[in-house]
Amino acid sequence: MRRSGSLSCSLLALAAVCARVSLATVASDLCPATADPCVVSSAKTVTPGSTLDLGSRALDVRAGGSLNVSSGLMTILAGSVRVESGGALLGSSSQATGASIKS
Repeated sequence: MRRSGSLSCSLLALAAVCARVSLATVASDLCPATADPCVVSSAKTVTPGSTLDLGSRALDVRAGGSLNVSSGLMTILAGSVRVESGGALLGSSSQATGASIKS
């Protein structure tokens, strides 16, 4: 019984950690469709190959905010893109092959 309880707690903890990780694949994953500017003030992981199409809306990446693509391409289509001090557009690869960010 005790072991089963520990396993249940472990699975719940794992589910809670997994639930926090959300991938952005479209602009509405970053902010509401009517938000102008679309403000990113926390770290967002972008699915490689995604196009974040904000149309004519502005994208504002504020301090503490980031868009991070782990490999491949992230395309941002927006009326303007502003990255404030402490904000970031990031690309990384575990294979040291680099990543591309096109805006």
